[in-house]
Amino acid sequence: MRPGYFVIIFFVLLAGCRGSRFAANNLVPGSIPSDITSPKYVLLVQLDEHGNPNMLDKVMKKYYPAAYEIIKEGQDKSDEKYANVDKYRYLVAIRYGSGGTVKTTYAPGAPHTGPSQVVYSDQTVFDRKENKGLPATNLMGHNFAQGMMLFSEAITKK
Repeated sequence: MRPGYFVIIFFVLLAGCRGSRFAANNLVPGSIPSDITSPKYVLLVQLDEHGNPNMLDKVMKKYYPAAYEIIKEGQDKSDEKYANVDKYRYLVAIRYGSGGTVKTTYAPGAPHTGPSQVVYSDQTVFDRKENKGLPATNLMGHNFAQGMMLFSEAITKK
């Protein structure tokens, strides 16, 4: 076999592996409550210390079809405002490390810098009234804002 064929086969296999990560991005049944966008609820979106609230708010305004509030981690328990679980029934939080890959990074003009971890994350909805977590969504994003865009799109497609 000619060496050129090995290059073509390598790139086809590489593209196939990359594509499989996105193919696995399927919504898990039962991971998002059917009434999550009800007008009687305000979704609490829990932002951790690494998140960008401005970017997340921009994504939520554009894609989420109902009322929401962005809160800091633990704020739902420490702020009396959120004690009303009939109004603030659902909380969605990021679940880190739910998928991932290691890639080698190279800086232009610099020597090989070694592997770096690229971790994909999805979301988990917590029903505060029933005091239970739902299964993780399996909607992988590179950051919370991208994950919430996928989450919101999944809701509007239901």
